[in-house]
Amino acid sequence: MTGPARVTFALLLTACLAVLPGSSPPRPPQRPVEPLNVLGDGPKVCDVISRRAVERVLGLRFFVVRRAARSIYDDDVTFACAVRSRPDSPVVLRIEVQDPPGLSLRALREIQAGYDPLPEDALPGFSEDDGFLSASAWTWTPNGDRLLTVYLGDGDPARDSAADAAQFAQQLKPVLLLRSLRGSR
Repeated sequence: MTGPARVTFALLLTACLAVLPGSSPPRPPQRPVEPLNVLGDGPKVCDVISRRAVERVLGLRFFVVRRAARSIYDDDVTFACAVRSRPDSPVVLRIEVQDPPGLSLRALREIQAGYDPLPEDALPGFSEDDGFLSASAWTWTPNGDRLLTVYLGDGDPARDSAADAAQFAQQLKPVLLLRSLRGSR
């Protein structure tokens, strides 16, 4: 093959590989992190979360919400909120509080060491990004007796899912973890 033919072949091969079933499209560049007002005014999701914040993060205008005071699967979950794009679709946003968590404080700290820490005012905690469109954030009380987890799946591809999950955890922590801690004493 001559030089121009080799270049043409390489371009055609690259184009074909890019559209094969199962190949994932490249992730669009993410915008800078935009502040979210997770606890903002207006309509609420699960009695606490701003509907507008959920719409922005997921890129959805319509969605289905299920809130439970306790999880039907785990007795230690004292707050559960699940959002789906349709009733039969997978969960795209899940927020849970475990009291007590299924992990020790030592285990939480060991897990935290491998991920990005949350902002100073939300510590202890961390966020993780799976490299696609889903991410999660974990934060807990200082003594480790309560754990808040935020899972964000299939978020808006133009947003930074890990940063969004971290903002949810950071803003929900005082309301879902610390307020309940003060109220139980």
